[in-house]
Formats: sequence, structure tokens, C-alpha cells
Amino acid sequence: MCGHQKSSEMASIFLDNCVDSLSGVTVGDRFLLAAGLSNFTGRWWTGEVSVLEPTRSGSEKAWTRGSGRLRCGVSGVDWLRNTGGAALVSGGDDGSVDVWEVVVDDSGDAIEVIHQENSVSHSSIVTSVASQPCAESETAKFIATSSLDGTAALWDVGQGGLQWVNSMKRSRAAVSRVRWCAWDNRCFSTASDDGEVRLWRVGERNPWGRFLVDTPAYDAVWLEENTLVVSDEAGSVRLFDARKPGEFVVRINLGDDSIRVLALSCKGVLAAGSDSGEVFLVDGIQGNAPAVNSILPSMHGAYVRGLAWDGPSNLYRGGWDGGVTKLEIDGIQSR
Repeated sequence: MCGHQKSSEMASIFLDNCVDSLSGVTVGDRFLLAAGLSNFTGRWWTGEVSVLEPTRSGSEKAWTRGSGRLRCGVSGVDWLRNTGGAALVSGGDDGSVDVWEVVVDDSGDAIEVIHQENSVSHSSIVTSVASQPCAESETAKFIATSSLDGTAALWDVGQGGLQWVNSMKRSRAAVSRVRWCAWDNRCFSTASDDGEVRLWRVGERNPWGRFLVDTPAYDAVWLEENTLVVSDEAGSVRLFDARKPGEFVVRINLGDDSIRVLALSCKGVLAAGSDSGEVFLVDGIQGNAPAVNSILPSMHGAYVRGLAWDGPSNLYRGGWDGGVTKLEIDGIQSR
């Protein structure tokens, strides 16, 4: 069905806990990676937010790391847009949302992660957090969160604090992921375990669009203003047109294992993380003959939970094996 992608594993680091999410930000000529971690052990899970600065040396010791610990697993993390890598937000297994300050030493030898604020609105695990995209001259005003409690929530971070705005109408099942639309920053999507993907606008309590897949939906990434790709439990990705809420436009089967997380590069290459441990790359999904390749890192475990691009060719993968691997993508070739 697909070819095997040639890639170079530039560097890896193994962290103390399972990696549940990743988010990247470029600050000048530096790239910072935030990781949400959970230990999944004991009566009460604990976790942390780690900020990593990979280097090109390929040595585990070359990664600079700073962390902030919590008494809950960290299931979602994202950088607050246009703060220059100075702030990020996380979601926890206890239903909390937390804001963090990040201080990076000018030499790059030290990173400090400082807890700033905490608020609880969800009654169950926060499954994802997402910062609103915005113009370069602005900072993000809103963040959105999703939860196993069947809701998505909107938060105002533009007034110097974390203020709950409202919760979206309850779904029939857990909400797995929330994603903002880069082409219209007042729109965002939610994907749910009942297979429903809903499209929302800031300020409205009811969705303006929805479509349904026949299996739990885990992620829904915007390709264009009205085009989304949805990943599911059946191991496939499907292309939908929001203006035509009926059948999907394209479906690509990537394997038998669930696809939990998606990431779109600046060149439109879609990365899909599988419970098998593989990362699939899909190029030209909107064309007649999309190219699909797979990567299985030499040091890996199952359950990919975090993906983040650094430019068009560097991809970071994190999972429940506790590892974060930097992959250099050499190009995608169809077979």
C-alpha cells in the first residue's frame, strides 16, 4: 500500500515519562519543542511539561531540557502564539488547564519552565489544547481545549490571564482533539469518539458544520479554509470538504492500527502517527495520486502521541516509549 521512507534519525532523547503530546515553535534561529509527559503508574498519575532544544550533534546529552512538574499527567501542550517562545499552555489528566512561562538562557545551556496559572473547567481528562493562530503583530487571544467529559472549552488569554469563556455543546462521547483553522482564526474543529467532527466559530454555542465517520475520530486538521483531514480508529485518514458535509472526498488506509495524531508541514505534507509506532507521510492528499510512505524509527515503541514539524524536512516524533526522535525527511516517493 505504501513505500518505506528514507530518513535520517538526527537525534533522540528518552524522557522520564510517556510522551502524550508535542508542540514546536521557532524563535529566531532556534527551535524549541514542548512535550507533555505522563507516568501512567501508581494510584495517582503525575507528569510534567518539558521544553527541549535539540541540537545537531546527534548526542542525547546535547539536548537542552527544562521541566515543570505537576501532580497529574499532561495530556496536551501548545505554545501560545507570537510570544517568542516565552509562554505555553497545557492540559492535565485532572481536568486542569495551566499556563507556563519559559525562560531560555542566551547561551542555550539552560531552560527554565515556570508555572504561572491554573484553572479547572473540565470534569475529566483534558485531551488536547490549541492556541489560536494570529497575525505576527498580535498575540493569541484564545485557546481551545477538548476533554473526555464530552465538551470543548474556549479560554481567553488575551487579557493577561486565563479566563474561561464558555463550553461548547456536549458531545455524545469523549472529544479527542481540537484544532484551529489557520485560514480563519475564528474557526476550530473538534473530533469525537462517536465519529463526529464538528466545526465551530468563536462566539457561537452551536457548530456551523459537522460530518460523521463510521469509527471513532481522533484528529481533524485543516488543510485549507474548507478542507479537513480526519484520522480514525480504523487506521485511515479521510479528506472532507466542509461545504459538503456528506461523504468524504478521499480515504487512504494506512494500516490496521489507530491514527491518533496528525501534523501538517509548511509544504503541505501530512504526518500521521499510528498506535503501531509508525509514522506515515502523505503528500498530495488533495491530488489524484497521493504518495504515501512510512517510517519506523530504529529505536521505537508503540503508540505515537506527538508529532511536530520544524520546517519542511525535520519531523519530531514522541510516544509512550518515552522517546522523542528527530527525523530528517529526504523526500517522499510513491511506490
